[in-house]
Amino acid sequence: MIAPNRPSWYVEVAQGGVTDRAGLRRRWETEMDRLATVEGWLGATGGITGSGGFVAAARFTSADVARAAVAGRTSWPDAGPGTSDVGVVTGGGSDEAGFVQLMQAKVADRARFEEIEAAVGDDFARHRPDFLGGYRAWFPGSRLTVVDYFRSESEARAGEAKPLPDELGASFEDWMALLSDVRWLDLPDPWLASSALGAPNSP
Repeated sequence: MIAPNRPSWYVEVAQGGVTDRAGLRRRWETEMDRLATVEGWLGATGGITGSGGFVAAARFTSADVARAAVAGRTSWPDAGPGTSDVGVVTGGGSDEAGFVQLMQAKVADRARFEEIEAAVGDDFARHRPDFLGGYRAWFPGSRLTVVDYFRSESEARAGEAKPLPDELGASFEDWMALLSDVRWLDLPDPWLASSALGAPNSP
């Protein structure tokens, strides 16, 4: 919950099942090597979720670059919703993150969602020093993927357990009330990569 701005970059989210963890990691490394040669690739975050699935979010400077890169990929699961516009929070992500959490949901009112985040951003940052940054990816049909970066899973869990101040708590309830069909995807061992243009894991 940090105030977003509107950068001109795009993200592709890919998800799939996992039958061979070691083989998937090798395919990830092969894909990162390929993307490193793509002009306009900024970075990627991925890994195996706590429930045993695979998810990755790759960032590009434009929709055209993203689509071309996706078309040339054969080394990881097929993309889900494709490319989108992206809202990035202050600080972006971090290649120093020890834990990444994604939230996927449908949002009833994007403008109100972003208004709440902008209003409580500074207070949330003070309340959750374990939070390193993140971004929000918007897809057709008011679908949202949130990608948030934390120092460690233990610090993130401790932060989640802390009671929210009254005003921040009320804003969080309003924020959650805008969401439906919510899914949480945790990456306890995130795979992080950035281009020189996109380091550190942000545009």
